[in-house]
Amino acid sequence: MNINALAASDRNNYGDLLFPILIKKILENSDKDFNFTNYGIIKSDLSDFGALPTLSFNELVKNNVNFTDDTIIIIAGGEVIGGGWLNIYRFINSFWNRIYHNKYLRFLINKSKILEKYSKITKYSSRPFILDGNKFKRRQIMYNAIGAQGAKELLANNKEYIKYFNEIAYLSVRDISSKQIFEAHDISLSLVPDS
Repeated sequence: MNINALAASDRNNYGDLLFPILIKKILENSDKDFNFTNYGIIKSDLSDFGALPTLSFNELVKNNVNFTDDTIIIIAGGEVIGGGWLNIYRFINSFWNRIYHNKYLRFLINKSKILEKYSKITKYSSRPFILDGNKFKRRQIMYNAIGAQGAKELLANNKEYIKYFNEIAYLSVRDISSKQIFEAHDISLSLVPDS
């Protein structure tokens, strides 16, 4: 079995660093044979902070072509659904951080959704943690104890996201308000607190 974690574990945020570690530990305590690969948006090595190194999102896209039927991609927790590419890039790149903090540029980029459109074409994902391009097999995608406050607006304004979350293999959220957001759109899920 090939297990691939995609997490916000390429930046120094203690909670985000823990998700891939916990998933790997649980797998190690099971009786399953598995290969585990950890991905972030960028390649990183925060092992000095106890984190697992990450391969980049681009490598996940490239490796996806070779994924077999026993492959699973786990979006490994945290408040990841609402974040668009600009919001996520700003945490890991000083150029995008400057763009984000310029309210006019941020407004133009967010209003035009240029990063989302470009990324869906080139990276097969309209948002960093929503693998909605046609290159990913939705039956292989799982979400683990995510926060979804940012999903409220997404789901209300785009039926494609509702379709996406209905087609993935598994969805669990970490809190009741995130659960209610998905339930309002008849998306089945589990409540799995992350602490």
